[in-house]
Amino acid sequence: MKVAFLFLLGVVVVFQYSKFPIIVPYLSSDMGMTIVEANSILSMISFIGIFFGAYLASLVKKLSVEVIVTRSLVVASLASLAMYFTTESYVFVFLRVVEGITNILMMIAIPTLLFKVCKNNTNVVMALWGAVFGVGFAAANVIFPYIITIFSWNAVFLAHSLMLLCLLAAYMSVYHKAKEATPAQTNADGFGLSIYKRLLTHRPYQLIMMVFLCFTLMYISSVSMITSFLSENSAEGIDYATTIIFICTLLGVFSVLVTSYLISKNVSPLLMIAISAVFIGVNVAYMFDTDDLSPLHYCIHFLFLGVFEGAVFSLVTLVAFNEHEMIEIKSGYIHTGNFGSFFGPIVASLFVVNGDWDNLKYLFAAVSVAALIFSLLSYLRLEVKLREVVTQE
Repeated sequence: MKVAFLFLLGVVVVFQYSKFPIIVPYLSSDMGMTIVEANSILSMISFIGIFFGAYLASLVKKLSVEVIVTRSLVVASLASLAMYFTTESYVFVFLRVVEGITNILMMIAIPTLLFKVCKNNTNVVMALWGAVFGVGFAAANVIFPYIITIFSWNAVFLAHSLMLLCLLAAYMSVYHKAKEATPAQTNADGFGLSIYKRLLTHRPYQLIMMVFLCFTLMYISSVSMITSFLSENSAEGIDYATTIIFICTLLGVFSVLVTSYLISKNVSPLLMIAISAVFIGVNVAYMFDTDDLSPLHYCIHFLFLGVFEGAVFSLVTLVAFNEHEMIEIKSGYIHTGNFGSFFGPIVASLFVVNGDWDNLKYLFAAVSVAALIFSLLSYLRLEVKLREVVTQE
């Protein structure tokens, strides 16, 4: 029950990301923002994650994951409620920053809580955590457009606020207990400097962070560039593009579930990443062909991205053996993940600046090769060594 609840909580927290692409056009038309200003709001969580991930992780260590989840839910709910009422763009931007901070805190704390709750099969549970993001984006694209149609665009914020409040009440009544709320490290430094140092010097962390960076560069760029490519080149335009992305997102979730099952059968997640990277690198040669807009290549792409996703989230269990280390490596994922999410689409856009979409195959192929190299290095340095230690014991 606790595990299922935390997964549900994760999906609703993902709505902090996934609700904004849906309401960006309304920010431009109803709040007087330019399209650049409206879209920049999407990047705020990425900026916070890139620069302050370790600092926020140090807060999680000091206050305990249970306390962080409780307080973040309260603040996030109030921020979303305030967004519903505000009519000033500068207030809206401030509230988005507040919401971004709570998002980062919960994206560190909730997986750590899962790690604490699940004493066995933590690698499988962490792999399943990868499905939370796909489910969160798919659900948002079903729920929030319906709310906008029935009520108004800003009713999305009221609905999300109520969701968070309901989950807070459930969390306080069935999960949170004072005796469980123990800090992971009471003497953690105030600015997260020790975490930054570990992330920059601990080789196991560095290896899987590089694998995760490859994933985020590839995933976010895929969503944005495939949507743009299909919108520009298909006869049906944006409707066809969004339908394909929605279907592909669900296929990715299915792949995460399959990957979790394979991990439970002791299949190496790093080898699955290496195999996925090969298939992605080969398949991408056909994805941006203006003469062939068949959905088959996009489906294949996201099926293997789903394998990559489930496997890369399970990797934390190769380097984190307690709550303290889990908070550290999740902050590393926050840094690299937001770096890839922010810069991936920018770099991809530069490859098609002259309208030559076929150039993107070189970018995705290069990222696939990097993923292959770092996954195999990680396999040799982490998984093989870990098995040797277990065998010796």
